[in-house]
Amino acid sequence: MIKLEPFSSEDFQRLISWVTDAKILVQFAGTKFKYPLSIDQLETHLNENKRYVFKGVLIPENNVIGHAEIQVDEPGIGLISRVIIGDPNYRGKGLGKELLSAVCKKGFEELNLQQLDLNVYDWNHQAIQCYKQVGFEIIPFKKRITIFNGEEWNVLRMRISKKLY
Repeated sequence: MIKLEPFSSEDFQRLISWVTDAKILVQFAGTKFKYPLSIDQLETHLNENKRYVFKGVLIPENNVIGHAEIQVDEPGIGLISRVIIGDPNYRGKGLGKELLSAVCKKGFEELNLQQLDLNVYDWNHQAIQCYKQVGFEIIPFKKRITIFNGEEWNVLRMRISKKLY
């Protein structure tokens, strides 16, 4: 089981250690940060309004294994972002689904959101499958592309509504 706890400056170094190269950073955070991820960037990010930032804690071990955020720019609508199972030893074990489920529960039950969206690169089939298992669906969205090392990465938008959760 994964529980969410507030992410704080005490967690910065752990998150930085999980982002071992520029591709992982862009996959995890889009173009929000510059590689290498730094304490200064995280301090600025953490102080932005309308952002709820969490660490995912595996219970009963009490190990921090992940990170996720919800940004609320419109009433009732949240954008989930920067989702990662950071510790490689815990990847591929279904914990991404648990982390995302905990984030949805937080958004719908505690933040009283009606809809949650997220962005994912179309080549990230494992993440897309994880999100679909939680109940997210791909929706029509304006074309967005991220350029990484000369490659075009297409952005997909996925959505889940509180009614369907």
